[in-house]
Amino acid sequence: MLITENDLKRLKREYTVALERYADLAQQTCDFVSDIQKCPISVNERSGLILHRRREDTARDAYLAARHKLMDSLIGTSKIAI
Repeated sequence: MLITENDLKRLKREYTVALERYADLAQQTCDFVSDIQKCPISVNERSGLILHRRREDTARDAYLAARHKLMDSLIGTSKIAI
């Protein structure tokens, strides 16, 4: 599949933005977990952790989709057979 220079720029930007978003949310989740002092966690902490996990999972899925689109456009498939 041939892609234009503009297509490539767009895909690279989507990939970069998705990765940055995923990394940011993963860091927020890490910071949230680091603040937990004891187990079992409180109801509020549990709710917060569930929310952080959902946001991080959504961002991860968006990152992987953007990565797949970019790699597929560059090499024709997101998997490399060796």
